[in-house]
Amino acid sequence: MENETKVSTNYPNVISGIDTLFYFYQSNKLYDDFFSHLLEQLEVNKKRFDDANISYENRDLKASINNHVFEFNGRANGFYWFTHLDNFVKVGFKDSNSNPALHNIQVQLIGVGIYTLGLKSLLRYVDDIFTHISTGYKPVTRADLNMFVQSDLSWLNKEMFVSRKRKYTSHLKEICSKYKLQTLS
Repeated sequence: MENETKVSTNYPNVISGIDTLFYFYQSNKLYDDFFSHLLEQLEVNKKRFDDANISYENRDLKASINNHVFEFNGRANGFYWFTHLDNFVKVGFKDSNSNPALHNIQVQLIGVGIYTLGLKSLLRYVDDIFTHISTGYKPVTRADLNMFVQSDLSWLNKEMFVSRKRKYTSHLKEICSKYKLQTLS
């Protein structure tokens, strides 16, 4: 019994997770028809408000995607952005003829969805919504991580943070005390 390995019951003082996950879906041959139908839904919604002489905001325009309702957020960076009504995911769709080097469907999993359903369940949930217009290939482009550490990190400074971008501006604010360091960027 001398060589018996003990299993530690001391867990590290670290809880980590993903607050936001960004990825693209590679679209399939049905995407162009889907995109046309999506724009048509927006136009029908706009016409309904205009005919009734009612003012509206982008979020008042809704679109149905595979029996799920999405609110229109507006256009940005060539994408038409929508948020699922449960606020678990934001999705951007672009015209497949514009910027062909970029995938047509951009997805952002939001923290409230990740923490409510769990990352794996939320990924399956979103996959089920877009399975009819995607090949299943989905490269991850960004993950916003969080970590809570019960340790003295006062030795950290802003020179230790690195960006892989060609040009960037660091707006880093440090909040320090004897026992903790917080960075806001």
